[in-house]
Amino acid sequence: PLMFAFTLAMFSGVFAASAYANCQLVVEPAQSEWLIHYNPITEDEASRSFDLAITNTGETPCMGRLQINLRGEGFGLGHNGVGERVPYVLIDEANGADLTPRTGQNARRINNRPVHLSAGERGLYRFNFAATTPDSLNEGLYSQEIFVAIENDDGHTLAERPLTLGVQVPAAALMGLKGR
Repeated sequence: PLMFAFTLAMFSGVFAASAYANCQLVVEPAQSEWLIHYNPITEDEASRSFDLAITNTGETPCMGRLQINLRGEGFGLGHNGVGERVPYVLIDEANGADLTPRTGQNARRINNRPVHLSAGERGLYRFNFAATTPDSLNEGLYSQEIFVAIENDDGHTLAERPLTLGVQVPAAALMGLKGR
């Protein structure tokens, strides 16, 4: 009986590992750049929702959690590589989980939405991207490249895709603000 239990446990572990061996996720943002056109004269906040599709093109189920990583870059939207960075938040709208990578990657929290897709299944995820814009924001593009990944419980990356977050401030808005 002991040998049978050991064999069964070994077989179960091998089966579970092979069940996820053909898991193949693809991260598909509707746009590769999530850009907010922000006019400080006519708008109170720089905020917009964006969609991200995740597809399992493999033959077995896939399960993991969404992770955002900056790969060593400092947090915040930068403008031409100089000056102070503009802070932002990235919220999963389905469950309110904050995926903002303030420390280089988002915190690994239990409330991060799990990604669980059967073979051939596609899931749609909606995020709210909002920037905290100072009153003295110069015209131009403020941006940061992030890496959206799905990681399994062991921390292995199942899929990853770079994505650029950005806030575009037009020159006309600045002229009107300064000319008041």
